[in-house]
Amino acid sequence: LIHEIKTCGVDMKANPDEDELRQIPEFIFREHAPQLMEVMSLVVREVITPLAFSVYGHDNLSIASVQVAHYNPKGKKAGAWHHDSSSDVTVVVPLNTGDYVGGGTEFWNQGIIEPLPTGSALMFPAGSAMHRGLAVHEGDRYLLVFWLYVKQRIPDLVNNLL
Repeated sequence: LIHEIKTCGVDMKANPDEDELRQIPEFIFREHAPQLMEVMSLVVREVITPLAFSVYGHDNLSIASVQVAHYNPKGKKAGAWHHDSSSDVTVVVPLNTGDYVGGGTEFWNQGIIEPLPTGSALMFPAGSAMHRGLAVHEGDRYLLVFWLYVKQRIPDLVNNLL
């Protein structure tokens, strides 16, 4: 997947609308690779939604965003504490564990999840799990990130944006 997104000819850029500590270079599938977005939609429907239903009771998930985030040590410390307010479920899939030093995810008053093996997934309730990404000290860390919401919550999400 890392190779595929690199061949798209798109430079990964941080979202300038986010605060500085949350600005991570990212590749957004919907904008840069519609064919890969179709595959990610299938993954959500066939893999993630059944898991989210068994854990959280959410059976009607839609995609807010799917992207690859690129963490590296160039001037970055640990990310800012935040929760993913524009989604209900966040799923993070490491793409290259072992190719970097550091990283991981810290949850407020819940501890640290060390980098999981490549291809494993960390799923958590997005709006209520205060968390931050931990600094990468050497190398480049790539994560496939899904931000998903329950379709019935669309009016709530729109109201939060206003």
